[in-house]
Amino acid sequence: GKFYNPLFLFGKSGLGKTHLLHAVGNYIRSKNKSMRVLYISSDQFIEEYFRCIREKGFEALKNRFRSIDVILIDDIQFLASREKVGEYFFSIFNLFINSNKQIIMTSDRPPLELKGLEDRLVSRFASGLSVGLTAPEYETSLKILKNKIKEQNMSENIIDEEVLKYLAERFSNDVRQLEGALNKLLFYAINFKQQDEINMTTALETFKSFSKNKEKNKLDCDLIQLVVAEYYNISVSQLKGKLRNTNIVLARQIAMY
Repeated sequence: GKFYNPLFLFGKSGLGKTHLLHAVGNYIRSKNKSMRVLYISSDQFIEEYFRCIREKGFEALKNRFRSIDVILIDDIQFLASREKVGEYFFSIFNLFINSNKQIIMTSDRPPLELKGLEDRLVSRFASGLSVGLTAPEYETSLKILKNKIKEQNMSENIIDEEVLKYLAERFSNDVRQLEGALNKLLFYAINFKQQDEINMTTALETFKSFSKNKEKNKLDCDLIQLVVAEYYNISVSQLKGKLRNTNIVLARQIAMY
């Protein structure tokens, strides 16, 4: 509650934000069992807010939060456009900050990109430490796959190393997608091919539709030039020409990148 407060984790779905919140909460509890840690999603917070309007009143809800030492709030972006709830959350937020109690939040975007929330709330979100989560790297994806196989009480040798590398390269946009690809492969190999060992041939059969879609959606230079030119409101001939106006040079550099 003294440094990096609030801690703001952001990234797209499936990158482990909720997992990290629970990991932090469990770690704190393992080190100090007397600390009161609350995990709550924005949806649950909104439900609690309206329930208190009907039943107990705001003071009861505020008292509940006063007894908490660390609050972990998931998907804070869902408070957007809920003005009354946002106002109440602002008072809870200040209560925690002023009492040096830790707040950790997650969102699908960074604080300054949250639309529909009060500016004073967004600026306070940005006043702590904001950390972006990105898709797992190849090595991390490979380790995740091996751990998932162990969790299912299967031998690592059931899938060729080449196949694991194939999955780690092609399905690492997020962890859910990676896990889904592994489950699909195991289901196909065990139920349809009835194989004890899964090789590259089986993997390519399993994901042949994925390969076709990748080919279909493949970017080429013409499409990139067209999209960039449209975005910067210039023509493709200007983009490819020799003019050095600031907006044209920027668009040209973006297209080359």
